[in-house]
Amino acid sequence: MVEFALVVPMLATFIGGIITVSWVLMSHAALVDAVSEGSRRASVTLRDPLKPGEYETNVTAIADNEVKDAAERAGWKRDDVVVAIGFEDRGGVSHVTIRGTAPLSSRFSGILFPVPFAISYQTTLATLDQP
Repeated sequence: MVEFALVVPMLATFIGGIITVSWVLMSHAALVDAVSEGSRRASVTLRDPLKPGEYETNVTAIADNEVKDAAERAGWKRDDVVVAIGFEDRGGVSHVTIRGTAPLSSRFSGILFPVPFAISYQTTLATLDQP
């Protein structure tokens, strides 16, 4: 009986750790998918050289909405997901950077991780000018 009392807490902690780590990996994969989906939608938005300010507004709205939609399908609340979008011109080619950040919380995080964590993923894509 003493061996059982010594082994059960370690075994329970080990199993709880496995469940939490797998949940973290699943959450990260879902966020990667959400940001990738937003960047896909942003990459097919064509840039009109005659209306430069309109492009940034359109891409920001499309990418933000798409990332939050995909994150919501993965189980996050829309307001919990933060989307940051940046524009940069490198040698005549426009690059758009999309970064998504979401809180990492589970029913185990209070036990195993007393500090709240967030996960983040960033992607950069080159955009095309409208012919």
